[in-house]
Amino acid sequence: MIVVIPTLNEGKNIENVLKRTERVSDKIIVVDGLSTDNTVELVKKFKKVKLVFENKHGKGKALHKGIKQAIKYKSEYIALIDGDFEKDPLDIPKLVGELEKTKADMVIGSRERKRSSKRIFFNKFVNWWVRFVTSYEIHDCLSGFNVIKTDALEKMNLQANNFEIETEIILEAKRNRLKVVECDVKTPKISPSKLDKRHMIEINNFFDLYVLKSIKTGEFDFPSYKKLFLLVSCTLGFLLFSFMGLFFKR
Repeated sequence: MIVVIPTLNEGKNIENVLKRTERVSDKIIVVDGLSTDNTVELVKKFKKVKLVFENKHGKGKALHKGIKQAIKYKSEYIALIDGDFEKDPLDIPKLVGELEKTKADMVIGSRERKRSSKRIFFNKFVNWWVRFVTSYEIHDCLSGFNVIKTDALEKMNLQANNFEIETEIILEAKRNRLKVVECDVKTPKISPSKLDKRHMIEINNFFDLYVLKSIKTGEFDFPSYKKLFLLVSCTLGFLLFSFMGLFFKR
């Protein structure tokens, strides 16, 4: 089992995450976004870790780099988990067991607790749209805790720069006709969310453009009524959220 962990200033959490990850993995790829705290010094203490750096281009870019490194080890499965200890790495064998039991290509760890009421509302919003487009019965699209078969990951053409990566992985699974399931996982702690209003707009706009492009290319074969609904709603949604984005520039 190879585990990929993106980090940025996770000095308060990364030791707990890595100690537990070492117990259930063969190799850990930590992709650090040039942390300014003691994250890197702590990561270097762990023997199973390969540390690489990504120059603050966002979580998506960090995962791209980590996945490319992980694929080289030719493990059957690759796990993706955040470094904030909101999910417990000791649940990785449980997710692998769910994959094997259901003969799926990918399993999402669905959190028992969410962060703020704002995040709960946004999660529900994203979950509904992703389920509508993919027909996957999942309820925590933004979990960030996945176990995926390596050959399935190799089929995905991942392009997202930041937090959009969570929904892109699911949409790419749909595009490649992969089987995706969900499994409940523990939530050891609730950390302050790094997802701000601008990120939410980026996630929405990435989703809308991805769906519109997939309809145009015929990669998503929807019934006519569903295709029309998505063409209208994704176009309007993209325009609306783009307008909102003018007020939330970083």
